[in-house]
Amino acid sequence: MSIPNTYQQLLDENAALQARLKETEATLEAIRRGEVDALVVSTEHGRQVYTLEGADQPYRLLIEEMQQGAVTIAPSGIILYTNHFFCEFLGYAPTELIAHCIEDYVAPSEQLRLRQFLAGLATQTSLAEEFAFRHHNELMLPTYVLGNTILIEQTRLIYLVVIDLRQRKLLEQQTVELEVEKQRAKLLTDVMRNLSHDLRTPLATIITSLYIVQRTADEQRRHEKFAEIEEQVFHLSHALEQLQHMVRLDSLNELTLQVGSLNDLILRAVDDRQRDAAQQAIEIVAAITPDRLRVHFDAELIREAINELLLNAIRFSPVGGAIHVCYECLSDGHCLLEVTNAGAGIPAERLRHIFERFYKADEARSQHPSLGLGLSMVKRIIELHHGHIDAQSTPNGLTRFRITLPLAVNSPVTA
Repeated sequence: MSIPNTYQQLLDENAALQARLKETEATLEAIRRGEVDALVVSTEHGRQVYTLEGADQPYRLLIEEMQQGAVTIAPSGIILYTNHFFCEFLGYAPTELIAHCIEDYVAPSEQLRLRQFLAGLATQTSLAEEFAFRHHNELMLPTYVLGNTILIEQTRLIYLVVIDLRQRKLLEQQTVELEVEKQRAKLLTDVMRNLSHDLRTPLATIITSLYIVQRTADEQRRHEKFAEIEEQVFHLSHALEQLQHMVRLDSLNELTLQVGSLNDLILRAVDDRQRDAAQQAIEIVAAITPDRLRVHFDAELIREAINELLLNAIRFSPVGGAIHVCYECLSDGHCLLEVTNAGAGIPAERLRHIFERFYKADEARSQHPSLGLGLSMVKRIIELHHGHIDAQSTPNGLTRFRITLPLAVNSPVTA
């Protein structure tokens, strides 16, 4: 350094040194606060960049090494930064993501929802929602996105944490499949248990009757046993038909429905069961109005459902009793069909189970054994018609089954 010639030069040089000292102190303070990432230093080899390991270095390493996606975007949705995990997750290089709009990497059907999600962060500090991101190979990846806003030098940015949900979705699917298998196993167990019980009795009767027929010369006795065999064979055939029909109903998701007259179906069902009712001196009273009530239905299935309710009423009615069938239009666009009979009634603790498969309310009070599938099939048929069925009963009083079905308003009758 040259020796100053004048006092003024000494003052000027002192001022310059003071200014450089203040600049240096300010730089050091900025380094301490983590506001400086690197320094550019002039050397004899030219300018050199020296990076600093400040207080935020562990944070930066954490972001890069975390096993979740980290993305910084502008409010417009442009990607400004992404960590290594997010790049690998989508199968892109960082240069293929940065400076591109993030909504280009989600499922097309979810792009609008993502824009609304980002817009929502303008008024809320954080949001969370599930999105499907699009992999480089077009595979859709389920994710859970946590969004937060950050302020850097008076500029609002959006920070997203993208969590891979593939493993969770797989576990959820496996859990559902396991539950389905459990239900199937339970159903199969119930089927086998009930079949073993319900088929054992008729088979034993058939075997015993055949034994007697082979060893007796009494024609009257032989005739009686042949009648018993015929009755038990019919029971077995009916049980197997019910099982097959239940399987078919379970396989249906939707029906092809037509518009028809519910009046006609009720009359046909009543006619179907007149012989069964007459055997116990039971009267079936159908309160049918002249108006032809139009309903969307599969005529065969609805007739079967009414038939089953009438058969159930016959089985649990006393000799000489009566069964009443009536219907009415409701104000909500549905019709209500009721089948009512008097008898011993169904206790409340049993009433809640009567639509379950293989459930038998009280076989001891019934004139005929059953497999316990009839009411569950009725329920399934009504559900396929977008209707509802319930039951009301009082001990030693009335038992009433109520079916609601959607009306066909201003539709022509086709059946």
